[in-house]
Amino acid sequence: MVATALGNRSSSVSCGGGEVPMAPWVLDLSRLKIGDFVKQGYHGTLFRGEYDGRDVAVKLLEWGGDGYSTPEQIDRLRASLRDVAAAWHPIDHPNIAKFVGAHVGTSPPPDTACFVVVEYLTGGTLKNYLINHMESKLSYKNSSTWRWQWPEG
Repeated sequence: MVATALGNRSSSVSCGGGEVPMAPWVLDLSRLKIGDFVKQGYHGTLFRGEYDGRDVAVKLLEWGGDGYSTPEQIDRLRASLRDVAAAWHPIDHPNIAKFVGAHVGTSPPPDTACFVVVEYLTGGTLKNYLINHMESKLSYKNSSTWRWQWPEG
């Protein structure tokens, strides 16, 4: 699908005659399989997929699809994604979804797509859980557990 169209990427890029290693969070798109559509969001489309045999969530970011974003705005979004990926990549905590990697597309096409890949988690978001259970009282055990988990991440 999309990942196949983008082809393989090496673990380094040429720059001024030398090889510069890619960041550790950069995805090898040849190992990414994008599967079923999950949900359309404001900034992109969520798919279920597989990366190296792991069940993952793949967010395809659709920057510029609105027809109003300038190339400069899209470049800033890509730079921000690089910063987030670099910060999220080393985090390994039981209360935080595991970041698998990202692909920050570059110009020229067809390599303009940007992806964020995280472990696939079932059960929905905390926000949806709280909205769906607004009428029920939270047990003391759950509220105590959550109070301890929130500061930990």
